[in-house]
Amino acid sequence: MRSCIKIILFTLMFCFLCLAFSFEKNLKKAHSFVMPDISGNRVSLDDFKGKKVVLVFWAFWCDTWKDCRRVLAQLYPLQEEFQFNIVAVSIDSRFKEEVKPFIKKGEIKYPVLLDRGSSVSEIYKVKKVPTFYVISENQEILYSFTGVPKRANLKQIMKLLEAKP
Repeated sequence: MRSCIKIILFTLMFCFLCLAFSFEKNLKKAHSFVMPDISGNRVSLDDFKGKKVVLVFWAFWCDTWKDCRRVLAQLYPLQEEFQFNIVAVSIDSRFKEEVKPFIKKGEIKYPVLLDRGSSVSEIYKVKKVPTFYVISENQEILYSFTGVPKRANLKQIMKLLEAKP
């Protein structure tokens, strides 16, 4: 009986270790996209190749976008130092009317894209907003979560952004 338990425990430990060591190799590839920004310019995920990306899906009908804007304002000054870009994606049709005043005032300095028809948010399996993704230089998804970032989420984001490729 004891040897059977030992075999089961050894097997479980082995499986756990294999899973732990293969995690980095099995990162999901971020789906490429092309969407218009507020000016109608086409922006692609490939435009940011070689840099990490904090990609956030939000909607202006959901008040949490204001909280996300504050969080992204804290991250924005760190972009150059940690070699990453912030990209926001609006999944609603009120995009231009809502965001233009904030861009004009300089409160939003990163690209805000319009996901017409929610095709990109469907590919990224966005069920609730806001949804955040941290994407590597190689366009692999390093981290994702839904909701306004809490301290633990921000720490995880910063840890990933600070990591060297």
